[in-house]
Amino acid sequence: MRFSSRVDVSEPNPIILAQRVAMSKGIKLTKLNDSNPTVHGLAPKCLSAKYTADPRGPIEVRRILADFINARDNRVDQNIASQDIVDQKSNSPKALNPNNLYVLSSTSQAYAWLMMLMCDCGDSVLAPTPGYPLIESIARLQGVKSIPYPLVYDGSWTIDIPRVKELLENTDN
Repeated sequence: MRFSSRVDVSEPNPIILAQRVAMSKGIKLTKLNDSNPTVHGLAPKCLSAKYTADPRGPIEVRRILADFINARDNRVDQNIASQDIVDQKSNSPKALNPNNLYVLSSTSQAYAWLMMLMCDCGDSVLAPTPGYPLIESIARLQGVKSIPYPLVYDGSWTIDIPRVKELLENTDN
């Protein structure tokens, strides 16, 4: 899988390396770039706990979502000790781990994150029509070109594969 060149997979910088060394020696460091007042004893008295935001979304929500998908798709329970044996015998997909899920605030945010992660500026993405109305705008904001392709309705929506193939063959990207 190719990620966007915007994704930094370089070696850790000297500050991060020094932080890791200090932490491995049990040295407690104060993060001066942390803007969360609740972790520094500066929270208002009305807050009963530390605010611990997770960019993946609340863990409770991710657990509920994983449980729903695992039950719906008949996925094998992660807590089974002999997971690999069960998977080989049942051909069931492995259960989703809630730590591998992201719950985002909107469809637009999800599309934007995917385009940032997967596309370099100037790349193209296929966008079904009819479809999500903001794909073109989001793509433009990410420096990506959207190529619309028609969905065909014959009682249900289907992809016009020959048309998509034609679009892919005739595009510069």
